[in-house]
Amino acid sequence: HDRSSSGPFLAKESIEGQKVEERRGKYALPPQCKGKDKDRELFRGERGLEQGQIGENTGDLVSLLEKARPVGVVFRKYGLLEVEDGLLVVDMHAGQERVNYERLLKGYRSGRMDIQELLSPEVVRLSVEEMMVWEKMKEELERMGFHTSLWAEDKIAIHSHPVLVRMPREAVKELLGSEELRLGTITDVKEFLARKACRSSIMAGDNLGTEHLQQLQKDLLSCSHPLSCPHGRPTIIFLPEKRFDDLFLRKT
Repeated sequence: HDRSSSGPFLAKESIEGQKVEERRGKYALPPQCKGKDKDRELFRGERGLEQGQIGENTGDLVSLLEKARPVGVVFRKYGLLEVEDGLLVVDMHAGQERVNYERLLKGYRSGRMDIQELLSPEVVRLSVEEMMVWEKMKEELERMGFHTSLWAEDKIAIHSHPVLVRMPREAVKELLGSEELRLGTITDVKEFLARKACRSSIMAGDNLGTEHLQQLQKDLLSCSHPLSCPHGRPTIIFLPEKRFDDLFLRKT
């Protein structure tokens, strides 16, 4: 028998009257979110949700999330939730960024940010350009919860930070290194700072389990825009049961 060495289908004879190469091309690689019709079933809601560019069935996806049953976490980053006719896959880091972004922005705008005071300051070395941005933005940073002071000619000290930001040094570097801030092209500074800071609210390699997934499911459902992270990546995709049936060559 003629057998293929790659792809999900190992034996050509197992598919009656169909072209193996065509089926492999359709299913071997995970679909990308390019806005094509065939992709809408997996990602109901596209990049740019902040600007209102939403897929036509995003309400269905949120409804599925409400009824979904958490199954577990794979690769320490993707949460799996079972629904009636398929599976939801949640990028837990992107989802947590969305949750923390909305919390940071709400606290920032209301002036009621939860702050963590540091017993010992964290010292950050800055470039000349970053130091210039810090001089201009230090008062705005303090309103956000980052109390900083000059430490040396090329260094600043961080004395406090928002509780949601777990990596304050990285967050401050991310903020001060922004070209938009340096050029003064930001129209909504609060939104911009919250979007930048939320990158430092989670850590790569965090040991994420089912209990984290259950909490994230609840938190995402409380968000205004749960289907994308603040930087435009999807937080959730939908894999229909039929996709699995096709991959395993099931007829029903």
